[in-house]
Amino acid sequence: METDVTCPDCGRIIAPPGKIAEGMRCRCNDGKGISARTAAELDAEVAAAGAAAAKGEKSCYVCGASLAGRVRLKDHLGRYWCKQCASKDKRQRRHEERNRCADCSKVFAADKLTYFQNVKLCSACFRAREKALEKKVQKQAVETLHDKHEKRKLLWLAIAVVVLLALGALSHYMKFI
Repeated sequence: METDVTCPDCGRIIAPPGKIAEGMRCRCNDGKGISARTAAELDAEVAAAGAAAAKGEKSCYVCGASLAGRVRLKDHLGRYWCKQCASKDKRQRRHEERNRCADCSKVFAADKLTYFQNVKLCSACFRAREKALEKKVQKQAVETLHDKHEKRKLLWLAIAVVVLLALGALSHYMKFI
């Protein structure tokens, strides 16, 4: 009986291409080191991990090395990692974080990311932010023009009121003369 291994990141089933429906397959590592392995290697790794778990042996989830009597780490899913694989994974994650778009959270090559203000963005997110900033500047310009126009209208109305009051006062005093 084959057991399905689900990805802790996306929740889909980890399997080589063509083994299951593409909509159900995890693609978190496509284009990275792990997906370059063949289906036979993945099946062998899953089988070895299952056999080791059945025997109660502690072996590295990544490289399959026996961890009996060695320093080991355990992840949130209960899998064991050797120290070397854990540090390699940590370095890889740190490297990915440096090349991650701040808006869409996708990982890109370093030359594909552009700084916008103080964050790195992919070209699509960069264009979206530029467009949003352009709209914001345009809106502020329109509001500024509107405010100036309103102030000018109020000034002319105030002048008209003062002139009318002056004419009313002048006509009132002219009756007494």
